[in-house]
Amino acid sequence: MSATGDGEPLVAWVLLDPAGTSVSERDGDVVLPAASTIKLVVLLALLRAVDDGTITLDRSVTVSSTTASAAGGGRTIRPDPEDADPEFPPDGAEATVAALAGMMIERSSNEATNVLLDLLGAMRIADTVGAHGLGGTVVARKLGDVPAQRAGLENRTSAADLARTMHALVAGRALSAVSTEFARAVLARQRFPHIARELPPGSWWGSKSGWVPGVVHDVAAFATDGEAADASVLAVCTRGLDEAQGDAVIRSVGSVLQSCFLTR
Repeated sequence: MSATGDGEPLVAWVLLDPAGTSVSERDGDVVLPAASTIKLVVLLALLRAVDDGTITLDRSVTVSSTTASAAGGGRTIRPDPEDADPEFPPDGAEATVAALAGMMIERSSNEATNVLLDLLGAMRIADTVGAHGLGGTVVARKLGDVPAQRAGLENRTSAADLARTMHALVAGRALSAVSTEFARAVLARQRFPHIARELPPGSWWGSKSGWVPGVVHDVAAFATDGEAADASVLAVCTRGLDEAQGDAVIRSVGSVLQSCFLTR
């Protein structure tokens, strides 16, 4: 199945209640380019590795903005200056796994994501996708890997998969209590929310958004009573809209679904 940001405009969503049951959805299984929302899968794979003892959050890693391209042939990539993380440590510096996870989610650092992808390996990412039934999700390349993208390798997902991934991270059933709290904390510091801006004061939320030309996505866990353990999850994916249009549509869908399904 191919994923594309081209084509007729599309707005897809999935709303899960705190138990993980879908209470509203539209085109939830349509597969689209994932953009930066794929970082949620990386976070889930990382915390699964923490829980099984393979990796520790306080482990120190030598970082670099240069990494191997999935296109092969010995090619390497560095972020385009427009997409580079200005706060990312210089090549050769040390950073903990916890700090890299924070950079990946809080400010959507592509460089931190790529370091974690190298640390985890493709098999662990694939195991996470399979274990959580993310049938529309593929992590085929690193972030900013233009040669791989030109070769047809695309990270993709769906609104349904984004909702399932977020629920696994925050609900307290798929991860240990410590890893769940870590996930909730970094997701609550995400700097580019859409859905969360429509929540009433005092709500708890954690989210991850993503944008590339042709697609704008956001997935948020939120609890209007302020208790993360009782969070609902809403994923909204759009195609065929620019960034401003996508933001407006996502926020509108979020507001309407809250009014229809989540008003207490």
